[in-house]
Amino acid sequence: MAQAMQLGARLPEGLRVHISHVQLKSGFPDWNRAEVAPSFHRLYYITEGEGSVVINGVTYYPKPNQLMIMPAGTSQTTYTSKENPYTRYFCHFDAQVGEWPLFHADSKLYISDVGDPEFIRSTFNEMIGQFQAGGPFAALRMQAGLLHMLACCLEEGGYTDYWIDFMHHTEGNKLGGVLQYIHDHLHEPMEIEKLAEIVHLHPNYFIPFLKKRWAAHRCIMSSASVWRKPDACFHLRTHP
Repeated sequence: MAQAMQLGARLPEGLRVHISHVQLKSGFPDWNRAEVAPSFHRLYYITEGEGSVVINGVTYYPKPNQLMIMPAGTSQTTYTSKENPYTRYFCHFDAQVGEWPLFHADSKLYISDVGDPEFIRSTFNEMIGQFQAGGPFAALRMQAGLLHMLACCLEEGGYTDYWIDFMHHTEGNKLGGVLQYIHDHLHEPMEIEKLAEIVHLHPNYFIPFLKKRWAAHRCIMSSASVWRKPDACFHLRTHP
């Protein structure tokens, strides 16, 4: 828990958010979709109705008074009945921490019971008004409302290890990028500065970054040795 709180305090410093649509909608149309993978995240607040959501092959049954986050890039199938269709507030948005999506495509549906329904309704209604009216500060107000509701969903849903999972996913991708670069440039001189650039670190912090993940560090170094050809020119150089 302590680690999750520390990560949560640090990571949002690089957070970027863009909201592309906010709306309240009821009825059957535009909800039933089969195996789509949108490029944007979706936040929903269900107020009425019944149905189901399938995210990456796992089926959920959202109920009234629940918030849910559907991550971009996930395989999504949604269904609601004609007799009792969902009434839902929703927001389409992009969100990244640095270069990494806030919710990755191989994740799940984040869903929670809402502790303060009136707050969520009023926040969504305010966002809808700002989205329609525009103005110099509309984006700031909408982002503030969205971030508050995302935090409510994650906190009230019990996803206390969210930031730990986020770090594991993004750091794995970073190290994968280093491995791929080594593989693609075996016949070229290679510098610590370039490898550090791939993971967006200062060269002085690159080796400590790897040492903290010692298994990955050994994997990178052994991969460089295995992939090298006899005539390869593989050099890790640092400059004082």
